[in-house]
Order: sequence, then structure tokens, then C-alpha cells
Amino acid sequence: MQSWQLKLVGYGAVLVAGGGLGLGLGQPLPAQAAAYRTVTTQKIAKHAYHRKGQHGAVYNRAHTKRVASLRAYPHTTWYATQKATLRHGHTKGVYLYVANASRSVKGVGLARLPEARQGGLSSKVRERRRGLRRQYRESSLGEKR
Repeated sequence: MQSWQLKLVGYGAVLVAGGGLGLGLGQPLPAQAAAYRTVTTQKIAKHAYHRKGQHGAVYNRAHTKRVASLRAYPHTTWYATQKATLRHGHTKGVYLYVANASRSVKGVGLARLPEARQGGLSSKVRERRRGLRRQYRESSLGEKR
């Protein structure tokens, strides 16, 4: 082969290798939803619960699949055996591990709304604001306008 042919083959190899790498680097990665992570679990004494309203569901332990809708079980007594705090992104919620009497349907159900939905403020922030209001009232009570 002549030198110009070798150069042409060399440039072609570089273009093919570079093009293959470039195609792989330019592709975006598929987005993944934030998963539920278990923060804490705690065993509790077996306690019976009944649903309050029409809404709600029981999910599997990983909180990835709905096992049952509470609408389909209007008169069922649910027994809780564990309490867990699950994190989804930056929001935490308290869940109960529940099962019906025959244990044919079991999973996790929401026990309490997360802090972000109960008023948007953490307990520390609420306590600090209460303290500031108390200080302001005490300081302004002695003054006369």
C-alpha cells in the first residue's frame, strides 16, 4: 500500500472509532423516579384499624406496586404489626405494615401525612416561631402606647 492509502485507512479508522464513541456519549440516560427508601422500622403491638374514608391503598413492602384499594374492602379490619418511616425524595411519611384477618392481603398503608403536607414547617421551625411570638408579646406588654 502506498502512504496516501495508509493515511486514508488510518483517518477512516479514527472517524469510525470517534463516531462510535460520540454516538454513545450523546445519548441521554433514561430518567428514573425517586424510589421509596425505608428510614426506620419499629415493631408495635398488634392493633386493629378501620378505614376512615373512601380513599387509600395498600402497597407492597417496597411501595412499588398497589396490592389493594381500600375502596374494595369497606368493612375489613386491618391489623398493624410494624410502623415504618419511608422517604420519597426529600419527604418522609409514617406507614403501617397492615394485613387483614386472614392475611390474604398485606402490605404498607399511609398512617400519617408527611411533614411537608401538614403545614409545610418542621416542628423546630414552629417551636422557634412560637418562642419569638412569646418574646414579642412579653416585651410589648410592659409598654404603653
